[in-house]
Amino acid sequence: MSNCGCEVNGQLIVGQEVQFTATVVDINGNPVNPDTVTISVKQPNNSVVVVTPVSNPATGTFTATFVLDQAGDYVWQFLGNGSFNALGEQAFTVIESAFS
Repeated sequence: MSNCGCEVNGQLIVGQEVQFTATVVDINGNPVNPDTVTISVKQPNNSVVVVTPVSNPATGTFTATFVLDQAGDYVWQFLGNGSFNALGEQAFTVIESAFS
């Protein structure tokens, strides 16, 4: 299993577009690309959305954007399979805007 760092930063508000970023490195810390990658989001209503497209701007770096349409607790997951396997998850909370 390769190392996978998953990152979402900052306060998140309903209606905002968020960028998910995952980095994948081998045991020596070198960036690697799995053969296939999937980014999924579990929303507050427990539905799961597979986010597409996933970009690969550099070896070992994967990004995707997603519009947050519900307030509550989310979890996003990066899954890489093939010659390198990687798994990472991060939970985050989305709030309603005080100005909505």
